[in-house]
Amino acid sequence: VPTSPPEMAKACEQLKAADPSITPLGVRGVRFWSSIHTAAVSIARSYGVHDFVVTDGKLDTGLASPESIAFHKDYVDMIKKCAAPSFANDNWYEFVDGISSGRTAMAIDSNMFGFWNDVAGKPASGKIAFAPPLHAPSATSFDSNIWIWALAMNAASEKKGTAWLFIPWATSKQVALKGALAGQLVHPP
Repeated sequence: VPTSPPEMAKACEQLKAADPSITPLGVRGVRFWSSIHTAAVSIARSYGVHDFVVTDGKLDTGLASPESIAFHKDYVDMIKKCAAPSFANDNWYEFVDGISSGRTAMAIDSNMFGFWNDVAGKPASGKIAFAPPLHAPSATSFDSNIWIWALAMNAASEKKGTAWLFIPWATSKQVALKGALAGQLVHPP
């Protein structure tokens, strides 16, 4: 299982050589916030990239840092070698269709793919597996931004007590296990 963008790029080249009809990697490319908050941001953080930095007392982007340049080089190379030709227009729907139909081998995104692992008549049913997100080749740990779904409570809520009772229950191991075993919990919070 590839663990870094360079390893993924190499694996994608091998997949393309073995079967040119398969898209090696589904990943969002459409110009929308959702395209960067899963794969790109998670991987970038493992390279040490920060959205904003303070330089000489002034707020600046962290995009010119050596870490950011290394990340972008590896990420763009991976996209060129792995993603569909339609990458720049692909959103969630396109690569979910690719994964569930068996036309796309792998994807980097949210944890929603388990839902398509038990759909009668779909080529990928029962064949979807999960792995940790990619990270920098030298990273020993990483901060995943693939959180997608979460629970929060508004500070202005008039029912904080009820919310505090609901949140621990909804995020409990018991609810997650029951939902996972019954296929009723696609996105555990």
